[in-house]
Amino acid sequence: MPAQPPKLPDGEVHLWLWDHEIAAGAAAGAIANGRLKTLLAAYLDIDPAQLPLHRTAHGKPFLHGISALHFNLSHSGACTAIAVSRDVEPGVDVELPRRQRSLLPLAQRYFAEAEVAVLQALPEPVRTAAFYALWTCKEAVLKAQGRGIAFGLHRLSFDLQPVDGAVLRLAHIDAEAGTAEQWQICRFSPAAEAFGALAWRGAALPIRGFRGIV
Repeated sequence: MPAQPPKLPDGEVHLWLWDHEIAAGAAAGAIANGRLKTLLAAYLDIDPAQLPLHRTAHGKPFLHGISALHFNLSHSGACTAIAVSRDVEPGVDVELPRRQRSLLPLAQRYFAEAEVAVLQALPEPVRTAAFYALWTCKEAVLKAQGRGIAFGLHRLSFDLQPVDGAVLRLAHIDAEAGTAEQWQICRFSPAAEAFGALAWRGAALPIRGFRGIV
């Protein structure tokens, strides 16, 4: 990451990605949180040690007493993603599948019936890719909403392409989080074989992407 990040004007979202560190568990979390503090402090031009970073009861990070920046963080294995904006509350999620696991039971537990039906009809490994693409889209929306999974993955559903399970659009979300048409969702690839999604509620805004180096 440069010593001073690019200027963040109104009406723009910055998406920062890191994918070169090998870490897991608590070490990965510490690395990701360190990157978040360094990045936000650089945007605000303050000492990272003085950054008033806190978390809500649902685990979402926020700056106490500072409303100039809205941001969100996600990390999975070697991948870290941070979204920053002055205008909207972003939600970001990255997933790096690292072991074989049975995904259909998770889908049946957390996803809408129509989503599960599409996933069940897909062959492996197409189903795996479709599952993680859908999961990251759901998580990004819920993190932007502010409550994360506590809001309920089943309370929003996406239209999927039957042929390959590609995420087409947000089809429904409970009224507490607005309407499907109010949400902006962008999928991205944070690293090889990894999945990512960025979401916010509000008007469409340009996204600028950056690769962190520290």
